[in-house]
This record gives sequence, C-alpha cells and structure tokens, in this order.
Amino acid sequence: MNYMMTFSDGSVWAIPVSTIAIHHAGIFAENYDGDLVESLNKGTIPKFKDDFEAIRNWAITSMNWADVSDEAVKISESTKINFYKEWIACSVQIK
Repeated sequence: MNYMMTFSDGSVWAIPVSTIAIHHAGIFAENYDGDLVESLNKGTIPKFKDDFEAIRNWAITSMNWADVSDEAVKISESTKINFYKEWIACSVQIK
C-alpha cells in the first residue's frame, strides 16, 4: 500500500505506507520496552489499519520530506518545487 501525494505542480509521488508505519512504531517503541516489531504489531498496525486519516495525520504532523525522500517514487513528472513546503499541503490518498 502506498501513500500517494499530488503536489501543486501536478506531480504524483508514492511512498510505502510501511515507511510511515515504521517511523510511527519507532517513536512509540519505548512503550514496548524498545521493541520496534512489537510496537509496530501491537500499536501502529491496529491504529493505521483502515484509517487513512491516522496515516495522513502522522505523516504531516510528525514527519517531513527528509524522512521519506529516500523512499519516494515519482509516478508522474514534475517541475521544480519545494518538497518541504508541499509535504504538509499536498493532496494524498492510500492505494
């Protein structure tokens, strides 16, 4: 499953939802004695399952472009834009 973003220039980018989930689980791993896998399985996956808004809210309030840029795949061409600014305002969907 991918977090699909459409930026103001019309470009479309995909980021694996797992990238966002692992980031979330890493933050909350301390609640599971530092166990990232347990945090992912018992905290993040139940929270994110079928909840687009939970995924979106975490992505735009707790992450930035630098957190996802290595995993981002351009689906359509773009012109030069400011990804740091666009990250929190672009159109998104889960596919």
